Amino acid sequence: MFDCKLYLKHCKGACCGVFPISKEIVERNRDKIVGDVKEEIPVSMKKNGEPKDYLILNTANMRCAFQREDYLCNIYEDRDHVCRLFGNDNATFCRCPHQYQDGTPK
Repeated sequence: MFDCKLYLKHCKGACCGVFPISKEIVERNRDKIVGDVKEEIPVSMKKNGEPKDYLILNTANMRCAFQREDYLCNIYEDRDHVCRLFGNDNATFCRCPHQYQDGTPK
């Protein structure tokens, strides 16, 4: 089973960059932002054919605004869809360079 924690000492959570995050999730977790947000950019995209509002939280280090100093996610249980996809070998931009989807090392 895929487990990000196994390789954090190697990658330091480099996959957790600046991505559009559902505005709902950002608003619900605003008190858990730990990154230095320099700019919030609102964007609208379609999800399942329906328009949905997102926010891009640009941070000083270009990492996710919810990524803690230990590289873990501060909103893991409420993370966005794109974050939940990470580690899926079928999603081109979500492949981990250290392990396969089944958890075996690369």
